[in-house]
Amino acid sequence: NGRLPVAAVAPPGGHQEGNGLAGVRAYESSVELGALAPASPPQAMPPRRGGGLKHSASEANLAQLEPAQNKGPIALGLGTALMLVDLQPVYWSECAAVQEAFPQLPANVAGLLTAARSAGSEVIHVRAAYTREQCPWLPHFERLNPGRKQYEVFPEAIEPWAAPLPGETIVDKDTFGAFVHAPDLAPSMRARGVHTVVVAGLITSVCVQHTVFGAFNAGFRVAVAHDACGDRSMERHKAAIRLYGGDMYEVVGEEGDVGG
Repeated sequence: NGRLPVAAVAPPGGHQEGNGLAGVRAYESSVELGALAPASPPQAMPPRRGGGLKHSASEANLAQLEPAQNKGPIALGLGTALMLVDLQPVYWSECAAVQEAFPQLPANVAGLLTAARSAGSEVIHVRAAYTREQCPWLPHFERLNPGRKQYEVFPEAIEPWAAPLPGETIVDKDTFGAFVHAPDLAPSMRARGVHTVVVAGLITSVCVQHTVFGAFNAGFRVAVAHDACGDRSMERHKAAIRLYGGDMYEVVGEEGDVGG
């Protein structure tokens, strides 16, 4: 179908500490993320009758998730994946509205990314790959959003403060949600022991939310790092978080609640 396959993932020992960015503080939360203590290794799941997990998110067997994985604070480490969504120039360095509303986004994302790598979390980079040949919805998007400088988005362009390291997973999506046309994504994550997903990136009300929905529907415990996300205005960002935060996902971040 022309989309790049999901890349191989480095084993826990293959993660590199830090990302070489000077002045980026460690991502610590006094609320949910605590001191970023590594999570306990995930427990083996009991076998499912009639074979392994099905590859459809809608048929995820939630009963197989260990109850302990749904309790306590969200913690980076083994069993938790950090999923970064659409940290590409078209949504950040070429989008003045997002930069103005979220000036601390690069530092917050880079700090979270450093902490995740140091803790041994799997890191998954989700990239927009929107072309007229691959995306039947794109003409409708253009009609509904006239006046934009760019409609096609190519995945190779990435912000340097969120660049993947060798061995980290890359998912190129052709619609708003990372799980929609990637039937093997959730099973492959679960096969590597992932039970919790922390999502950050751009745009909060669009591709972040759609990716969160896919992770939730696949049976993962999901959290949104709200201060490592951004939108075209703070009002849109807060409205999106309030709409589903606490309902489909937990909200975490350095500043705790999303605020008034």
